[in-house]
Amino acid sequence: MDYGEVIKGDKLVLRGLKFHGFHGVKPEEKKLGQKFLVDVDTWMDLQTAGKSDKLSDTISYTEIYCKLKTLWRDHLIIFWSPWLSSSHLRP
Repeated sequence: MDYGEVIKGDKLVLRGLKFHGFHGVKPEEKKLGQKFLVDVDTWMDLQTAGKSDKLSDTISYTEIYCKLKTLWRDHLIIFWSPWLSSSHLRP
């Protein structure tokens, strides 16, 4: 993937997302879990949505949040996950 081409797309910014995850070094962190505050920048091509002005052609912020919440609960995300690409966010 050409990272430069991804950045040329439309940028969606989500700030201050709060998740509970079971990640850490200590056994207590893995057993009890802890709160994480997450900021996400994502790039995608939203030209179709801009031209059609149809909600069905865009990406749901709620869906992004729910996918991230599930990923964060089950796996610690450090950087970028291909699972979050726009093709996985479409119904």
